[in-house]
Amino acid sequence: MSQSILLIEDSRAQLKAVSAILRSEDFQITSAASLREAVACLEYTSFDCILLDLSLPDSDGLDTLRSVRSKARSAPLIVLTSTDDPLQVAEALKEGAQDYLIKGRIDGELLKRSIRYGIDRARTQEMVRQSEEKFRLLVESARDYAIFMLDTEGNILTWSAGAERITGYSGEEILGKNLSIFYPQSAVDRGEPQHGLREAVLKGRYEDEGWRKRKDGTRYWVSFINTPLFDQEGNLRGYARIARDTTEKRIAEETLRQRIVLEQKMVLVDLLQAVTIAINLAPTVEDAVATLLKEVCTHTKWSVGCGNIVDTESKGECQVSKVWYFPEGFKISADDSVLRERLISGVGIAGKSWASGAPVWLDDIATDDSALCVWLSKHQGLKSGLAVPVYEGMRLFAIVEFFAAAGEKPDAPFLEVMANIGKQLTAIVERKRLEQMLAKEMQNLSRSNAELQEFAKIAAHDLQEPLKSVQGFVDLLKRRYSDQLGDDGKRFIAFIDDAVVRMEELIRGVLSHSKIRSQEKRFERTDLNEVIQKVKDNLSVSIEQTGAIIKCDDLPVIVADSLQMVQLFQNLIANAMKFREPETTPEIYISWRNQGGDYQFCVKDNGIGMDSRYLNKIFGMFSRLNAKTEYPGTGIGLAICKKIVEHHGGVIWAESQLGKGSEMCFLLPDESRR
Repeated sequence: MSQSILLIEDSRAQLKAVSAILRSEDFQITSAASLREAVACLEYTSFDCILLDLSLPDSDGLDTLRSVRSKARSAPLIVLTSTDDPLQVAEALKEGAQDYLIKGRIDGELLKRSIRYGIDRARTQEMVRQSEEKFRLLVESARDYAIFMLDTEGNILTWSAGAERITGYSGEEILGKNLSIFYPQSAVDRGEPQHGLREAVLKGRYEDEGWRKRKDGTRYWVSFINTPLFDQEGNLRGYARIARDTTEKRIAEETLRQRIVLEQKMVLVDLLQAVTIAINLAPTVEDAVATLLKEVCTHTKWSVGCGNIVDTESKGECQVSKVWYFPEGFKISADDSVLRERLISGVGIAGKSWASGAPVWLDDIATDDSALCVWLSKHQGLKSGLAVPVYEGMRLFAIVEFFAAAGEKPDAPFLEVMANIGKQLTAIVERKRLEQMLAKEMQNLSRSNAELQEFAKIAAHDLQEPLKSVQGFVDLLKRRYSDQLGDDGKRFIAFIDDAVVRMEELIRGVLSHSKIRSQEKRFERTDLNEVIQKVKDNLSVSIEQTGAIIKCDDLPVIVADSLQMVQLFQNLIANAMKFREPETTPEIYISWRNQGGDYQFCVKDNGIGMDSRYLNKIFGMFSRLNAKTEYPGTGIGLAICKKIVEHHGGVIWAESQLGKGSEMCFLLPDESRR
């Protein structure tokens, strides 16, 4: 394609000579003999190059250059003149001339070379300009990206609309500032901004992400790339930085991560609950360990579990009882020597866990020195293994092992759950041992109680026989020798009669006391109003003799042993009538109230009362606070009351002050809580 040349020259000879040179190169030449003609040409036509003589009929010197340059700013302009003035040469070049040639000192090749260079350079500059314009438009339109330039020290040289939108800083506010203005102070203290620039120079580019701060102080998550820029000599002249605000993506990822973590924690919580419940229900220690292995493998990625329960430990070696869990369909093709491998300190993941006292994880069990691990890897396709020690106090109780096809390392929450499961297991093991000891003690206690009750029955029966003989001989003495005994003899005989009667009452009381717990529980719906009426009938003679006034609330119907309820209320009411001041009419009030679903009963009297220091002693066997000559009795009545109440799962207590009466209270639980 021919290139257009505007030749501004007023000399016809010079115009002819130059035209002859240029036509040989297929240049298309347009001539102008004056500035006015040149301006007219430039108004309607663009040229690839302009050759200008500074001395024209209507213009002279640099003014000619300025006038032409104002009309053709992008075309290369070559001064072709007779004036050889160094100052004018310098000024011409300063005003935008591409070259300055002296007529008569140039040849055709020099002129053509200068024109080609000017045209090529102008085209290159135009391409650069267009490229820069495209880049500028790209930068301005990229609102989701901050694209800007930095100098060698990290100071900001250019700014963009995207950068302003992301950071909140305008160009006037940020230009000249260091990029560390976007970093948190802790990151600045660690030297992160400069580190990113150094790494970019070393590696050709540097990518990273992190939290940054906006002008208003809020945080945003940014992903960025630093690219170093070099000049033609390879010297660093700055950096290009492209950053993107990915806060929403970061928040979404963090939310997802937290949800996954929460779900994992829920799985682990379910695991802990399931294991705790299951091993609590296990009848033996071996069953508890087997349940632990099954629940862990069911709830997690682990496929196979092995529990090494320590039987004996000596010199770095443990004799263990192994408990296995294999998933359904798992084919075992190993001999007993592998599945019953001993536990040696430092050998295998179980041995290493024992030696270190901490969990041990191995991502490739094929490299382990345990025959079991090698077999699981080679024949069962398992890859990773985990061993967790379980201690009972300071003693190694067991080591549980888990194996899986995946090589994912167990995280801290899982290990924490395993530690808690280990604690639960040892607690349950200890509890089961205590339960076994308690069961044995209860058997011994039950046997002792049975023997004691049997002894009480036999002793009471055997004691009654001599008493009958004593009573018989006393009656015989009174009938045959009554006239010969005298007053003292008769008084002694009366003492013997009284002692025999009291002894018989004591024996009956002991028998009644011993029978309460040994009797089969005959609990049934019992109307306590009917019980009180039965008691009044039984005590009718005493009530009539003392003139006792008995008031009673409308009592409830409860599930109880009706005969024992009669005995309980009868003993309490009889005591209330017995322990009174002489010539005082007994007043007895029986009340009740609902106490959180339980039944609280009280029998209150206006009797002699008692010192509060003795309230805890009155329910003991043969306990008496008064002389038997003043208030007869065996001292067993309240002990029987206490045993009846306890037989029903309740408690009994007394409230009293000396001389102000007493109140005997007892609490019977609802039948659903007995």
